Amino acid sequence: MKNLKEIYLEYNNIDQLPESITNLSNLTNLRLNNNHLKKLPETMGRLNTLRNLDLSFNYIEFLPKSLCDMASLRELKLFENNIKELPLNIANFEKLRVLDLRFNSLVNLPESIGDVKPLKSLHLSCNSLTNLPKSVTNLKYMKDLNVSGNCISDLDPEIIDVFEKIKKKKNLPEILNLRDNPVYEKHPKLKKKFGLEKIDYYIELTIPQSWKGKLRRILDIYGLSKYRDKIFDAIRYRFPMIKHYVKDDNNIDVGLSKLGGNPDVPEDFEWPFWDNRPLSFLLQVNLEDFIKFEKNPFTAESGMLYFFYDPLQEDWGAEFGKNEGAWRVIYIKEDKSNLIRLSNPSKIREYTFPTCLVSFYQVIHFPCRLLSGKESDEIRYTPDFFIKSPLKNDFFIRDPYTRFRIDFFEYDFEFGNHALFGYPDEIQELGKWDGWCQLLQLDEDSMLRWTWGHYGRIHFMIKEDDLKRNHFDDVHLILDSY
Repeated sequence: MKNLKEIYLEYNNIDQLPESITNLSNLTNLRLNNNHLKKLPETMGRLNTLRNLDLSFNYIEFLPKSLCDMASLRELKLFENNIKELPLNIANFEKLRVLDLRFNSLVNLPESIGDVKPLKSLHLSCNSLTNLPKSVTNLKYMKDLNVSGNCISDLDPEIIDVFEKIKKKKNLPEILNLRDNPVYEKHPKLKKKFGLEKIDYYIELTIPQSWKGKLRRILDIYGLSKYRDKIFDAIRYRFPMIKHYVKDDNNIDVGLSKLGGNPDVPEDFEWPFWDNRPLSFLLQVNLEDFIKFEKNPFTAESGMLYFFYDPLQEDWGAEFGKNEGAWRVIYIKEDKSNLIRLSNPSKIREYTFPTCLVSFYQVIHFPCRLLSGKESDEIRYTPDFFIKSPLKNDFFIRDPYTRFRIDFFEYDFEFGNHALFGYPDEIQELGKWDGWCQLLQLDEDSMLRWTWGHYGRIHFMIKEDDLKRNHFDDVHLILDSY
């Protein structure tokens, strides 16, 4: 037994580790995820040859100090536990590169976190952090510092500046992720502008104009004057989501719009299954949330709309064939006072996703592909295009319409790009869907633990006539991925 190098004990009902496990002096990989552990042996530090330790999806509250004495540890996964604090001697990790603490109960971090010099990835999303210690700026090898979905309302400007410089130096798209924190909305260097808000920012007019007037001016700059009518006719209204992470699904009212968690359904609701396993719940929408919008796309003004999906199915593209039952969209017209919260019948915790309350806002949206190749070839940039264009790089994209859409209406590079209606933000070319419209787009999202293929997204498509009739039994799904 002492010569054992790998132990895989995930998906069991283990609630306690024997002290003797720390005598395995040659152990390099230990997986104990998806068990019922509440604590670890005080002698864990004896496993000084261990390189990878996975303790995710347990019920651990405190970490023994000796854990940090694992001199060879490279990767430590602790997400989905109840950890309230980190050991003060965390700097003893000499080779730790990846530390995943998502979905715990951390309120603050010790200053010593900045002394774990080899760290390249630190995931802290969906805790209760109110600030970050300035010492994190010492993590010069950092490539991914994710603190989204916390309670950070104020942050030392030096932290933002340091990681901005590292990002530019290493040519990375992002290092510090502060989305879904109060500070993100109010800090000018963090919040990104899209759509009409971005047009307002870049077009300064002495005479006030409507958004249509400002959009016409942008199209002129991009050499698209000839196709203004075609572009305006293509406008659809889209309803992106603002999400707010909730630690405990049981602490929110029944009947609210939300991503993940467990659905609020009538007592006689039958959970949808496919391939002998329950589908995972993705989203519920209270249609009352859309009454306020001028361009409300729903005909019904009340009721709940539910989306389910099997994340284990592997087919992708527009043709699923045998996997047609791997998703369900269900509409129920029921007063929310008659709903109950129903738990996923699966015994595997990771198939019930974290909960995020959502609200919606209305924007305009354009298709990825609108002009034909011939039309694009006929367009010539106006002489001042490269001077006035808000983005003066990425000139390898020569098609003016594509350049315009990316500059102002492109959400593709934002993970968590969830929205109802509008056009699919295509990765692969999805073909023509005449007579259909997009009902829902869900992107990859680390906060919700969603992964669709390889950096992909899923699109629920509905016939326009079915939408008008409030008929959701024939919705199709596309998994679009790199």
